[in-house]
Amino acid sequence: MNQTTNVLIVDDIPENIEIVDAALQMMGYNTHIALSGEDAISKAKNTPMDIALLDVCMPKMNGYQLCRTLMETNETDMDIVFVSAMTTKNDIIQGYEAGGADYITKPFNLDVLQAKIKGLLGRRQKHVELKQDMELAADLAYDALTNSAEMSSVLHFITDSYTCKNALELSKALFNLLRHLGLGGTVKFHLGNRDLFFRDEGSVTGIEEQLFTKLQYGGTVVEFGSRAIFNYSTVTLLIRNMPVEDEAKNDRLKDSLAILMQSLVNCIETLEFHKRETEQSEALKTMESLKEMYSHTGNKAIGIMDKLMSAMENEIHSLGLTELQEKSFQNLMATSLHELVATQTEGHEIDHCFDNLIRLLTT
Repeated sequence: MNQTTNVLIVDDIPENIEIVDAALQMMGYNTHIALSGEDAISKAKNTPMDIALLDVCMPKMNGYQLCRTLMETNETDMDIVFVSAMTTKNDIIQGYEAGGADYITKPFNLDVLQAKIKGLLGRRQKHVELKQDMELAADLAYDALTNSAEMSSVLHFITDSYTCKNALELSKALFNLLRHLGLGGTVKFHLGNRDLFFRDEGSVTGIEEQLFTKLQYGGTVVEFGSRAIFNYSTVTLLIRNMPVEDEAKNDRLKDSLAILMQSLVNCIETLEFHKRETEQSEALKTMESLKEMYSHTGNKAIGIMDKLMSAMENEIHSLGLTELQEKSFQNLMATSLHELVATQTEGHEIDHCFDNLIRLLTT
């Protein structure tokens, strides 16, 4: 570090400069000498200084004035060390307010000077590292904001996807998201015993269908060139233009797509659930209608038979039948009514079966 460290020594007494200059050169520092404030400002403009040792008592421009000027005009971060025989509290406060980093009292030990400079250089190194960390943090923050925008789009899709009523609506929502992310793709939904293919542009090609078949067991993510296939239980997604040239963006999008895929799986499960729920509801309505029709038909048959029996009893005497024939006919009607009532009893068991089926469909 010493070979690249520039130290500016400012004192209006040459003898004082010679001692410090010789000592700092022995330590390996690059020294620059100025006998006045004006000379120091000129040298600082031509060479970026790391540390400046300023005598406080100088004619025309004292050390405090020079410090303020250097701090205002110098573009680099320079640490100022005041060198003075004045050691009162006010002297030190003036040095601090002017922008000084340290204060050395004359006469001083060269070991003390060396320790002061090393301390300042160590602090400067930490400042450089902190600045680098801040720049890195800024880059990470930018990436995080970019990632946040992408994740916001994914989360917005997740919210909207649950309003999709079928696979076609879900595919349209998916492709809108992919376009926002700068991606193009083809998707396969596995619903029950059938597969549905959708493409963002045009029709699904034969070779794409073959890729889905060949790579469906190749792993959760299969990458080849700028393409990638994401395999999940009920959804397979082919992305045709992954940004492989930008590794950070590519990895970030893969993370977002992984979240997206799990959301799609949940959506397919929801669609399948609603489909089963609709079918179950329709089956329930059919069973309830059948039960009502069956009960109505049985009750209607009993009513018709009652009316028939009543009419026959009123009219049987006018038919001119013998007593034996009347009795035989009445026995026949009674037997028929008994059988009909027995059938109605069996109907109650059928009603019970209907009730069990309806209960199963509603649970």
